[in-house]
Amino acid sequence: MKDALLSFYPLEDLSSETSLRATLVKILTHKNLNHPNADTPICSDKGTETTTWIYDDDEGQRAAISSLLDMAEAMNIPGELTFAEADSFIWMIHDEAYASEFCQRMISQSCVYLNSSVILKHQDLVRKLLDNCHHLFRNYKLLKFVNVVNDIYQFRKRGAVYAILSAPAFIAAEPDLMQKVLKANHVSKDKIALCLDINSKFREKTNHTDSSHRNSLFYIFRLESMIRRTMMPFISTSLSLLCDQSIHVDHRYYAQALRNIGDALLENDSLNVVLVTNSDKIQIPRVNCWCKQNSWIFQMDTEGFRLSDEPSIVGAISSHIERGMALIPSDWKERHSVSRYLYDFASEIDDIE
Repeated sequence: MKDALLSFYPLEDLSSETSLRATLVKILTHKNLNHPNADTPICSDKGTETTTWIYDDDEGQRAAISSLLDMAEAMNIPGELTFAEADSFIWMIHDEAYASEFCQRMISQSCVYLNSSVILKHQDLVRKLLDNCHHLFRNYKLLKFVNVVNDIYQFRKRGAVYAILSAPAFIAAEPDLMQKVLKANHVSKDKIALCLDINSKFREKTNHTDSSHRNSLFYIFRLESMIRRTMMPFISTSLSLLCDQSIHVDHRYYAQALRNIGDALLENDSLNVVLVTNSDKIQIPRVNCWCKQNSWIFQMDTEGFRLSDEPSIVGAISSHIERGMALIPSDWKERHSVSRYLYDFASEIDDIE
């Protein structure tokens, strides 16, 4: 095919599969091709034509986005479509039905690639994606989790890690404390060894010693959820998944986990703790997750562990978290104020009979 094309169009660059494909598409779709041996190659900038469609008003803009999604979903090979929008997506926010349709199409079509600003401009879309976009995540079983922990940190190591949690995750707790919790639940020695191995790898990758902001770890705790753990049995989601049984956390161990975080907060400049309340103007996901800045997001709930590194989704979520943290009152993120709250909260837990 390459030889045949070059015999008619010797000036074409067919050195790669991409250029060969582009030239072939141009030949098959162009209505008025220059005759063979023309001075200008078919795919040169001089020979490029651009078709423009104009859509008016809100209805027209929604039609334009629907056409863009139609083209993306029709692509046989995943690619990238560039979308520039100047009206802050007000036209989409005004139509809740269309916003819902847009969200569903985004999370159900793995071949759709859009700029992260598409997601950010709709206030509720990031939370919906985080809570419902299981189709964009890869699910992992327990026995493969150790490999996953290693694999997700191999590339793009620089960048902050955001951990959004309902309470301290005991997968990342101090090893001695985690071991006490497991022994209290009569977990076998082999499973305790497995959990300690995973704990070591997890802590190694998330507990940074570099004081650079780009390598910081941010714990973002939902305050109301933390308080609820004192009013009901505290079952560790991470340890329950690892041990394949319900792991109950005694109140004294919960209090110790909070003290350990408070100590680490004062000792390690790269660690930050942010407390989020329901009254704050930040929409954070309900699912527990770790997000490596613009690189990957790792979810954990009672169904298991999931990982996604789709750039548009992760980039949008990273930006959403960063913007949201800027809205949190300073008392809920200043390290001395937060550590004092964690110590006081731990003391209150100790007093619970």
